[in-house]
Amino acid sequence: MTQRAALVANARPLLGKAAAADRILSTLRRYPVVLTVIAGAVALIGPRKLFDYGTRAITLYMLLKR
Repeated sequence: MTQRAALVANARPLLGKAAAADRILSTLRRYPVVLTVIAGAVALIGPRKLFDYGTRAITLYMLLKR
C-alpha cells in the first residue's frame, strides 16, 4: 500500500505534464491548418530564428500587458 502511494505521489507531476501535452495535441488535431503553418514556418525560417522571434514576441507581449 505504501509503495502504491509513493508511486502515485511521484507520478503526479508527470501526469500534469502529460495532460498539458494532450491538450496541445488535441487542439492541433482539431486545427490541422495551424500545424501546417507552424511546420512551414520552421522549415522556411529555421528553428533558431523562430525561437528568437518567439522570445521577443513574448517579451513584447508581457511589456504591453502591464
